[in-house]
Amino acid sequence: MAHKVRYKFKGVAKEINFSYSRHQNMHEAVAEAEGIDLSQFLQTEQQLAAISKDKNVWSASLLQQ
Repeated sequence: MAHKVRYKFKGVAKEINFSYSRHQNMHEAVAEAEGIDLSQFLQTEQQLAAISKDKNVWSASLLQQ
């Protein structure tokens, strides 16, 4: 099922169709519509998730500093 996403980019209001079958979230759909490459960001996000998957103690220790 397609959804409509309304957003402003560089002061211009726009609306696009977006589907979860094509994108994981609306931010990826907007980035694609505007020609923004998120591949490096998404790769870094995946690496961080893999590293911190079982490291809840690590994040708690940062709060104590």
